[in-house]
Amino acid sequence: MAEKNASPVNEDPISVVKQFYNFMYSRNLEVVEYSKDDTYIKLVRKHTPVSQPVHLVNAPAEIITEQKKETVKQVRQEDDGTYIKAPLAGIFYRAPSPSSPPYIRDGDQVKEGQVICVIEAMKVFNELKAEYDCTVKKVVVDNGTPVDTGDVLFIVERL
Repeated sequence: MAEKNASPVNEDPISVVKQFYNFMYSRNLEVVEYSKDDTYIKLVRKHTPVSQPVHLVNAPAEIITEQKKETVKQVRQEDDGTYIKAPLAGIFYRAPSPSSPPYIRDGDQVKEGQVICVIEAMKVFNELKAEYDCTVKKVVVDNGTPVDTGDVLFIVERL
């Protein structure tokens, strides 16, 4: 017969952790702590922030290289205009978050100093601002695409 005041720590450690986890999950708790004698258990539920854009790029290098070659061909065919190029390598984002509208679209008029995109490099989001007034003729790069320094991002017409 089991003792009423039996401590859960007398059991197998893995089963104890599972019991605490099930308790935390069933009650939708964020944190569970247990302390008795020299035993201490703390479980914390980990959440991914919703407002942070998360993009995983697991495409082989050959596919990315082919996409860039196609983009370069496309830009050369539409060679009438001024280019805005990437000042650094990273991941190109058209909007501040996945649920937000893009900073600019094809046909938009842009003022000097206006944010036109974000490039994520080493977990830092760098805003790219327009250096002059212009009209966006074409957004060349897709959202979430890796870019290198000097890659064409936009074809614009100066005002």
